[in-house]
Amino acid sequence: MEEQGRCTDIAVQSLLVSYEQVYKNQDISLQMWMNESYIYPKFPKYQNKSLKNDTEGKIVIKTENSIKVIYVTAKLRGMTNPYSFMYERPLTELNEIWNSLNHIYISLSIGISALLAILLGLVLYRIMQPLKKLSMAVNEMREGNYESRVEPMGNDEISELGINFNHMAIKIQQDVRSISAEAERKQMFIDNLAHELKSPLTSIYGFAEYIQKANVSDSEREECLSFIMEESKRMMEMSYTLLDLAMYRKEQIEYGDISINTLKETVNKILESRLKDKSVTLKWDYHIEKIYGNGLLIESLLTNLISNAVSACRQKGKIIVQLKAGQARMIHFEVIDNGKGICQEDLLHIMEPFYRVDKSRSREHGETGLGLALCKKIVEAHHGDISYTSEQGKGTCVKIDLWKSFTD
Repeated sequence: MEEQGRCTDIAVQSLLVSYEQVYKNQDISLQMWMNESYIYPKFPKYQNKSLKNDTEGKIVIKTENSIKVIYVTAKLRGMTNPYSFMYERPLTELNEIWNSLNHIYISLSIGISALLAILLGLVLYRIMQPLKKLSMAVNEMREGNYESRVEPMGNDEISELGINFNHMAIKIQQDVRSISAEAERKQMFIDNLAHELKSPLTSIYGFAEYIQKANVSDSEREECLSFIMEESKRMMEMSYTLLDLAMYRKEQIEYGDISINTLKETVNKILESRLKDKSVTLKWDYHIEKIYGNGLLIESLLTNLISNAVSACRQKGKIIVQLKAGQARMIHFEVIDNGKGICQEDLLHIMEPFYRVDKSRSREHGETGLGLALCKKIVEAHHGDISYTSEQGKGTCVKIDLWKSFTD
């Protein structure tokens, strides 16, 4: 049109009107301007100055009244006058697709959120259930049910926590049982001590009152005083033994080498009269020269054990004391008698304080029932072990394991 000299404003307007008629059904609008003046249309409904001033041209998508509109601007090159052209079209189809996608995205978001919420709830339920069971188990333990346990499932940290809780519960249960047993033993000790003190005190008071208030002869007075002295002696021995038990728990004990020959001579001398009274034979069987420990305590240990064996033997009984070296730096003691033996029920309690297998015999001989409890403490003070085996009618064997040295 410019080459033919027909490029006038009216001709351009007419041409653009014809094009708009073709694209009218697509809602396409056209604009053209030269410099700052609009050629078509003369009065546009929308003037985008930023696009109009861009002489190089661009493509822009903007939203107008919630509808996206595309603008394409370009400079018509090769023209004498600087013509610029703009193509405008609403993206209705894109808006519909976008709205549809928005609905889909919103629906998907809601669905995924709901699914994630359900999954999160299931995960939290799975996590909280073991914790809830653990909390219930802790509450049961707080109420005194120390047998409460949890059943760990899986290999995660919560299962590990459940396993550790079970280990803790087992340890607490063991400690509680140990404390309860120790409290029961202490109470039994106190009850037995009170019982042991009651009989001699009652007898002493009775004889003393009899001497004071009754008209007694010299022989009766002497007999009463003799009985009072015997009961007092037994109470004194009991107190000394209790003090020894307390000392072994608190004081530092000195250890050293003990000659077996010296130990044998001392024990034989202490028990000589008792052995002769019952014609009991005491035989020593050993092939070692010395042991490690405290001489006075080991002497007291063997004296008590052999004395009990003498009491259990009949006339012309036999007692054997064996000492031999064992493996792993151990020394094995055995005190064996052929006496009347001990029943299995008594063996369970034989080393408890004040426990007597033969109640009447022990009281007649002034025994306190603390001898074997003292023996147990002496063995424990030497880091050893003591055990009893017996068969009624055949005899008893006391086995003791002591270390050759505590420092090797």
